[in-house]
Amino acid sequence: MSVTKCLRLAVKAFATVAFAIVGCGPGSTRPTPTASPSSGPDATTPVPATNTAPVKTTPDVKLTAEEFYKESKKDGNYLISKHAGKLVELTGVVSKGLLDFGGDPLLLLIGGGEFDKVNCPVADRNHWSKAYPGQTVTLWGTSPTSAADPIPFVWHIKSATGPEPTKLTADDFVKEVVKDPEAAKKKYKGKHILLTGDVAEPKMYDNKLAGFSLKLKEKEPVIVCYVYGVGGDKETAFVKGVAKPGQKVTVLVEFEGYDAGEISMRGSILDPVY
Repeated sequence: MSVTKCLRLAVKAFATVAFAIVGCGPGSTRPTPTASPSSGPDATTPVPATNTAPVKTTPDVKLTAEEFYKESKKDGNYLISKHAGKLVELTGVVSKGLLDFGGDPLLLLIGGGEFDKVNCPVADRNHWSKAYPGQTVTLWGTSPTSAADPIPFVWHIKSATGPEPTKLTADDFVKEVVKDPEAAKKKYKGKHILLTGDVAEPKMYDNKLAGFSLKLKEKEPVIVCYVYGVGGDKETAFVKGVAKPGQKVTVLVEFEGYDAGEISMRGSILDPVY
């Protein structure tokens, strides 16, 4: 199976698990603060109750992502049941930053085991440039007073600490891969890279926009950046706004593989057009 096909299947499967949240509050475009961690391996944060950054500076409650995941497995409405109306601070290690299928920003935090994730809707656009995978991020937000609160709640990024991903130009990265593919695979597989370059052209898959290729000094190989979650109208429009020939971009990507003259990367765009 080709890398491209594997990617598209993986994204589809990932979305089914990570976004398994039930219930919608009246007038909200996101789920009400009801988590359903038992429906899959990923715990989900209750959707907090305001898009306004906290006015208070001292949190009432401090939680780690591991603590939150554990408590949410016992009580899917944990944040409201125990901390309604309080300013909550949540700290954890970032797994990924992406857009959901409605085009809204999410941070996934590590909740314990390999497949234990805490799904955090955030207010910050371009959030994947503010908290990188592997960094420790602190989020905060005022918990809703009830599950019937119609205002969607989102977390706000308070701080992020830890090393940033390696920064490379598209040409420099390709040179390294071509020179020694096995060494590059060992060095970069499973790690995130900040890659900069100019868009060559949009990349289609199954007659749908999947990402874009980057311009290189050499004609071969080509390097293609497949974007997380492309499929919904908002995400597709978002990528179309970026995937214009000649546009400079920075992408936060993982090295997928080098096969049949194509170097495949997968990740998010740091220079979005909203």
